Amino acid sequence: MKTTRSLALICLFVAGAAGLRAQSLFLAEYHGQMLPVHAVDGTIPEVKVHGKLKHATYSQRLGMKKFPEFGDGFAKIEDKNFLLYNGDLNNELRLAAIIRSNRDFKDCYFVVVFERHGDAGKAMLAAEIPDLDANQKIQFRCSLAITEQMTHLPYFLHLFSGEREIMTSDLSNGFVMDRRARNDSGMLAETSQARPMLIYKLAPRRPDELPDDASGSCLIRFTIGTGGQATNIEVLSATQPEVSQSATDALEQWVFRPAIEDHHFVPTTIKYPFTFGPRSSQGG
Repeated sequence: MKTTRSLALICLFVAGAAGLRAQSLFLAEYHGQMLPVHAVDGTIPEVKVHGKLKHATYSQRLGMKKFPEFGDGFAKIEDKNFLLYNGDLNNELRLAAIIRSNRDFKDCYFVVVFERHGDAGKAMLAAEIPDLDANQKIQFRCSLAITEQMTHLPYFLHLFSGEREIMTSDLSNGFVMDRRARNDSGMLAETSQARPMLIYKLAPRRPDELPDDASGSCLIRFTIGTGGQATNIEVLSATQPEVSQSATDALEQWVFRPAIEDHHFVPTTIKYPFTFGPRSSQGG
C-alpha cells in the first residue's frame, strides 16, 4: 500500500513537456467559466461545484485542452457501428459498440469532436455510457442530434472516466479507427518517479469584498489524489475569509497529473499560497 507523501510549497510542473503523448481534458461552460467536465447526464455535461455535480449551461459552449498523458488504464471499442442519419426532421449520429476496459471506471462518457471546415470550426457532442467493469464487455447505444445534414463526417472519438481520458480514436472519415490498446499506461511504464504536474488551472476570482487598494493572501494545504483532483482542502491561514473562499473555489477545478513513485500514481499533500494584490495592480 502506498502512503501519502507530504511536501511543503513544492513547485508544480506545467503541462507541455515535449515528446510525451497527449490526452485531452473536456471543458464546459458554467456561469461564464470553462470548467472541467466530471460526468455527463444523458447528453448534458456536468461539472463539480462545491463538491456537487451541476449541469453546464445550455449554451453548450464546450472545449478540449491537450496535455501530456497521465492515464493509468485503457479502454477499447469492439464490434462498433457508427451511422450518420440525415432525415427530413432531424439529423443524428447513431453509435453502437461493445466497450472493454482493463480496470473499473466510473462516471464514463463519450465525446465526439467533429472536424468541420470553414467558419464552422469544431463541433462537440457528449453522451453518458455505463460504468465499466474490468475485463467485462459493456454494450452501448445512443443517438446524438446534429444541427445540420452532413455527408462527410470526419471526427475524433474520446472516452472519459471523470476528468480522465481513457481512449482517443484516430481521425475518422465516417468510421472509427482505434489506437492500439496498451496493457498499461506508456507514461507510467517509462516513468519511475515524478513530481505532480498541474494540467488545468482556473485563476481565483478577486473577492468583491476586498477593497480596491487592499491586498489579501492565504495558505492552503491539500492532497493531489491519484485521480488528479485536489482533495482534503484545508485553509492554514488567510488575511480575510473571502480570500480563502475564492482560492478554494478555484482549487476545486484544478486538474493534476499525480505524483509517480515506482511506476504508480501516489497521493501527495502540498501547501500552496494564493495572493491578491490591489485591484489597480491587477489591471482592473
